Amino acid sequence: MKKTLVSGFTALIFIFVMAIPVFANSSSWNIYDYDGRWLYGSVNHAMTAGNLKVTGEVWNVGANNGSAPTPNQITITVWKANSTGGNTLVGTGYATPPWSQAATDSFVINAGSVVAGNYKLNFDKGGVDNWIIEGTGKLETTTP
Repeated sequence: MKKTLVSGFTALIFIFVMAIPVFANSSSWNIYDYDGRWLYGSVNHAMTAGNLKVTGEVWNVGANNGSAPTPNQITITVWKANSTGGNTLVGTGYATPPWSQAATDSFVINAGSVVAGNYKLNFDKGGVDNWIIEGTGKLETTTP
């Protein structure tokens, strides 16, 4: 009886552990823009190998004088920093901050399987629009 109970308990623990995906690594990002074209991109995120996903949301907090009628669409690119210099593009996504300050635009970039290393994000508005944009999110690698 005692052996059966221990075996059953061990089996339950094994099933529970196998059913939970392993989150190998995650890193947060924030953007603050007060009318520029490039919103972010100087911070390296040390990520482990796995499937890389970038999630986030952007919103506007106001507009400066001379702003465009609506905020520009933002192109989000994910780059792998190479040890020999330069960067390799691993993913691209898009978000458009809503005109309303009460709303956000969410996005997901599935960059696929990546090797361990430093990754960075660039947020490009495609031109100065004089909208004040903020955002937040995370990069995450998972293993199957």
